[in-house]
Amino acid sequence: MERSPSVENVRHLQLMAVLRDLIDGNGRVKAAKMLGVSYRTLARAADTGRLTGRMTDALERHLLSDVRSPANEWNERAAELDQRVDSMETWLTDVAEAVRSGIEKLRADVGGAHETLHRRLAKLEADRESSPETHAIWTENLPNAVRSKIVVLDPEHDDGQRYGPASPLVEEWRLARSAYRTAEDRLAKPEAEAHLLEIEIVLIESHKLTLPPADYPWDRFDLEDQTRRRKRRLAVVQVEIRKARIRRSLCRIFTLGFKK
Repeated sequence: MERSPSVENVRHLQLMAVLRDLIDGNGRVKAAKMLGVSYRTLARAADTGRLTGRMTDALERHLLSDVRSPANEWNERAAELDQRVDSMETWLTDVAEAVRSGIEKLRADVGGAHETLHRRLAKLEADRESSPETHAIWTENLPNAVRSKIVVLDPEHDDGQRYGPASPLVEEWRLARSAYRTAEDRLAKPEAEAHLLEIEIVLIESHKLTLPPADYPWDRFDLEDQTRRRKRRLAVVQVEIRKARIRRSLCRIFTLGFKK
């Protein structure tokens, strides 16, 4: 199939543009060597704008051998970019895995340390809770300004001066604590605990007092944490109270009121 004149014209213009680029960039002598033609052949084509068959073949060979065409350059850049992206993804995966492993190890270490500390603190609190004398002896040598912020288990002669407006509530707390420790009924026990927690929340949140077994005043963060813990516990105890009351009511119904 023969090429149409328009296609031939376009091809001729392309080849002439290539020839001019070669001459402009390298000069006629060097351009002729690059194309493998004589200087006269190249000069005639450049001056007349006519391409002989040999000149046409030389220019087309040059086009085919030009591996640095824009399309090839874009393909090379795209391939290089893909390779960089793959390398970056591999690196990020390795980093993420290392960070994940580090976080898991840190959590395990912190969790173990926290559990050990919690057990030691629980034992210390149990020891002091079972020995009121130890807590009293520990706090009696503290400055008055510090002692006034710490509630002791047993009444003292200066309670009114020491706790000020909070002294009646401190006394009520001691009684509520004693009632909770001696309560044995399945309903009385959570009710006593709820009453004790309500008093403690007021002592801590409103009066900023520190409760045993702590032997040094709580700071603002401790006060907030202790209040928050007691409120959470109070919510749980209130649920236990409702369940205990329901059980008691059902028991009375099924035993015709003979069993409380």
